This record gives sequence, C-alpha cells and structure tokens, in this order.
Amino acid sequence: MAELTTETRYTEFGLGGESFAVAVTDITDILLIPTLTPIPRVHPTIMGLFNLRGVVTELLDIATHFNLQRHSRSNGSRIIVLEPVVPDAEEKLRYAIWVDFVSDIATQEDEGLHALPDDLPGAALLKGFYNRSSQMVSVLDAKAIALQNTYRQYR
Repeated sequence: MAELTTETRYTEFGLGGESFAVAVTDITDILLIPTLTPIPRVHPTIMGLFNLRGVVTELLDIATHFNLQRHSRSNGSRIIVLEPVVPDAEEKLRYAIWVDFVSDIATQEDEGLHALPDDLPGAALLKGFYNRSSQMVSVLDAKAIALQNTYRQYR
C-alpha cells in the first residue's frame, strides 16, 4: 500500500523583494489597500485599523520582522486577511498583512518544507521554506503572528 502524503495549498506573495507564502486555509480575503485609521503610540508594525464588513481589523507590516523594506503602494499592493485556527482562543484572531503583490497558488508536500536557521530574522514567525523554480519561498506561520504579544495588547 502506498504511503499517504499530506499537501498544503499556499498563496504566494512578494514582500520587500523576497518570496513568501501562507496556507490558503488561514486566508479569509485578499483585498486592495483600504483606508486606514492610524493608531498613536503603538508598535511600528501596526500600520493602522480598517473596517472589514463591520469588523475592526489591524493591518500589520510584517516586513519589519524580516529586516525588509516594504515597497511603496503600487497597483499590485494588496492586503491578505488572515484568521488562523487557534485552539482555545477566546476570540477570533483576525488581522491583515500588507504585501507588495500576490503571485500564485502552490501546492507543497508537507515533507518538502525545510527548517530555517533559528538566527534568521523573523524565524519564529515562519514554518519553514520550500524551493520553487530555484527560488526560496518562506512560509508564514499565521498562528504565531496572531499570538505575538506585540499585537495582542491592542486587540
């Protein structure tokens, strides 16, 4: 009998000249950049708040965690709204991230995900990486980002 392998579908996107991906199951929306309400005296990663169908949602600039520069707003700029499943969470942990562009949907075998060095900037927010067309694609851990104390204190 053949061994069963598990696969995950990822949405790939660009951020600061690098390639990233996040599990499709964690995504609720991909939208144009909305009008933001800035929040004074918060962590610089929090770009502001916006209204998504009656729910106030934080927009995060995760590029800062990876020592990347976010490109200026362009026609390709999008936000990806994430709502990862977090067992025992008292509330839904919805937030959005700014990306330079959304590029593709890819399917990757879970065994094909490679570990990252711990000293890599932002490694705690990544599940690992995979290679696609000779390019490294870093996989975000949407749950780890949602549970960051830096953000949770403003919810």
